Amino acid sequence: TDVAYSFINPNWDGSLKTTGYYSDPVFGFDMNKFTIIKDGCASAGTNLWVALGGADKDHARDNRLGDVSANATYRVKLATDLVTFCKNNGVYGISVDWEFPDGAQIANHVLLLEAIDDQITAQNANLKVSVAVGGEYKGSANHLSYVSSSLFTSKEHLVDEWHVMAYDFPNSYNANHSSLADAEGSMDGWKNKGMAYNKMLLGVPFYGRDAARTGEKEYDNLLGSASSN
Repeated sequence: TDVAYSFINPNWDGSLKTTGYYSDPVFGFDMNKFTIIKDGCASAGTNLWVALGGADKDHARDNRLGDVSANATYRVKLATDLVTFCKNNGVYGISVDWEFPDGAQIANHVLLLEAIDDQITAQNANLKVSVAVGGEYKGSANHLSYVSSSLFTSKEHLVDEWHVMAYDFPNSYNANHSSLADAEGSMDGWKNKGMAYNKMLLGVPFYGRDAARTGEKEYDNLLGSASSN
């Protein structure tokens, strides 16, 4: 029903980067591949989302979203360009995948969502907005602390769906990186924080490994009917 094309990112000044994937795989965007996916979604009646941000090992995307969102001019530029891009390309929704705001960035995360909402109204765009959040829900370091509680109360209108990434849990949670118990625990944890169950989509991994990040098997490499797979 839905495809999220990943990822699109801003330049340092908030302008949307829609080229340069092969020279800049962290921030670049492959418009040719995006067009293929867009046309396929249109033919199949599939909702096309574009995902903003995404993870990288050096947190470059995280840091850039932080810098852009902290500057009012850059933040509005990003929101304007992003909504314009989505409107011009028949995109169904924007998935904000900032991994992950912390400290002062938490308030700026809300400001970015507000700027996107303002532009959706200003441009009369029919767009949904989702936010991706981590699944960790217990211990001194957990993902429940990375989201402003206002998004579950006075500002809940800014987010249509929450994408709960219930995978890659640390080995202190379970021997496996994504157990059913941890999926339930993360959803319950977010519910206790204030997130409504009917706005949650549970994210699951299409790969298996233990919590130490070893023994990985991807879904297309599971051979035969062996129970171990």
